[in-house]
Amino acid sequence: MKKTFCAVTTLIFIFPSIVLSEEKLEKEIKKTWENSFITGFTISQVSYNNWVKGGENALSWTASVDMKFHKDDEKSNWNTVGKFRFGQSKQEELGIRKTVDKIDLSSVYTHKYKKALNPFFSAAILTQFAKGYNYKVSPRIAKSDFGDPVYLEQSSGACFLINSYFQTRTGIAVREIISNNYAKWGYTDNIDTLEFEKYKIETGMTSVTTFYKKIGKNLLIDSKLELFSRLDGIRNVDIKFENIITAQVAKYIGVKFELLIYYDRNVSKTTQIRQTLGIGFSYNLF
Repeated sequence: MKKTFCAVTTLIFIFPSIVLSEEKLEKEIKKTWENSFITGFTISQVSYNNWVKGGENALSWTASVDMKFHKDDEKSNWNTVGKFRFGQSKQEELGIRKTVDKIDLSSVYTHKYKKALNPFFSAAILTQFAKGYNYKVSPRIAKSDFGDPVYLEQSSGACFLINSYFQTRTGIAVREIISNNYAKWGYTDNIDTLEFEKYKIETGMTSVTTFYKKIGKNLLIDSKLELFSRLDGIRNVDIKFENIITAQVAKYIGVKFELLIYYDRNVSKTTQIRQTLGIGFSYNLF
């Protein structure tokens, strides 16, 4: 499975690079690629010694990489995005705990036919780097790991290109979920059957709306709303609403705010919310 994951990941990111190299050799074709590669690192630390008012020593850090390869010309629109996050914290006797962990890759190719009717095809991968635990119980319980689960999704339909930074698309989607050791937590296994399922395929309708705009030289807004409805009922609508605001306050210092709202009835019957705010090193390689 790891070989498959690495192969698909390579295809998603190598193909835009190959196309870009070919277009550089064709002088008659206007350069239309807009690429960005932003790295970030935040860290916070507090330490006490004979502090009368009380407090606990703590250390936390988060590393992030945001990649975007975007091509827009008269006939097509190709957008490939990669979002990587990993962070940990340590507080007194609690030990090291993971705070954020994400590998999110997606690529969308849209053929421009009409403004309101542009056929598209997309592929996406979602997983994580390291093992995740439920820290609310003792001893802690492992609930996920690298490639376990891994979500693969392919979709095709019609895309409405409103402008260069705002678009929405809807279509038919197929989602594959793979989980080996943690299927029992609702990723793939169906508790109503005797068989232990490690692989699940879901088909349904998908709707994705994205807003990606740089305001001035120092502010970037990246918002994405994803809806996935299985064909077996409106109650089974998965919602993923991700918002990232990045502000460059100095040459290498940035502030990043992230808000993720997530709902998947198979994993949890309640809405999950994660919010982070950090300031630290930020550098745009290109």
